Amino acid sequence: CIGNMSGSATVDNYPLPAVHAVTGGGNYCPGTTGVHIGLDGSDAGVNYALYHGTSIAGPLVAGTGSTLDFGLLTAPGSYMVVASDAATSCGDSMIGSVSIALNAQPTNYFVTGGGHYCDGDAGPHVSLSGSEPGVTYQLFHSGSIVGGTVTGTGTSIDFGSQSDEGTYTVVATSTALCTRPMSGGATININPTPTPFIVTGGGAYCAGGSGLHVRLDGSNTGINYQLLLGGSPTGLPVTGSGTTIDFGPQTGTGYYTATATNSITGCSANMTGVVSVGINTPPVVYDISGTGSSYCQGGLGIEMILSGSDIGIAYQLYNGTTPAGSPVA
Repeated sequence: CIGNMSGSATVDNYPLPAVHAVTGGGNYCPGTTGVHIGLDGSDAGVNYALYHGTSIAGPLVAGTGSTLDFGLLTAPGSYMVVASDAATSCGDSMIGSVSIALNAQPTNYFVTGGGHYCDGDAGPHVSLSGSEPGVTYQLFHSGSIVGGTVTGTGTSIDFGSQSDEGTYTVVATSTALCTRPMSGGATININPTPTPFIVTGGGAYCAGGSGLHVRLDGSNTGINYQLLLGGSPTGLPVTGSGTTIDFGPQTGTGYYTATATNSITGCSANMTGVVSVGINTPPVVYDISGTGSSYCQGGLGIEMILSGSDIGIAYQLYNGTTPAGSPVA
């Protein structure tokens, strides 16, 4: 038996959301904000869900009729987008997927070196305790670049002698352009050299004499001053008092100079000026004689004779300790 059923049913065929392509992704460096993921188009009335693997990454984003940006993402992995029509609930996957990867950060090493040095000397070296091949290292002085980059070798790095005062740091950059400040810093300070004073005195003295004084026209407290004869120390160092210094009578012939050394920092400096000490040769000794030992009252007296003489020498006759007459050339 056949009978007609009552009523009817309507079937609607809704279209799937338009397909757009997933964009963005890529690599990023540790410490940065990640990378954007987007869609190259969207439709009004359609909601778009970003998936990281099988999990939704963030809230749904409503279509605008233009491109979409799901914002900055940091979790490594593969991302895709699924669209869902808000009215019909029909959904479809968008074209393609993108990946996010985290680049390796350069290995951390320690900045070493620095210290104090004397003004005028070569400055101390600044170094890095280690390095990686392919990673470049840049030295900075108080935030400003110093020299060019140095490529890592797998061992420590020496950035050479540095002379400017301040703090030195190092930043490493990987081949993926990830940067990382290295730990610590090296500080350089300049110690001043002693103030230069003038060496005075010297001259020539007669053989058998006590010599001549050599002095310094000033000094600073806490500084040791050493007298030099022909470049070699003579006598003991004299500690500065803030006034002139007398190194005492010097009998050695030659040229005298002086150096000053700070007893705390070890910084030294040459004093200015050179003085010489020489010995004058005494006159040749001749015999004195007379024409007699006595004379008669009213007579002319006794003639005193020197057995010889030298040109340029003045000869003075003495009666006891009293000069008798004028010098004779």
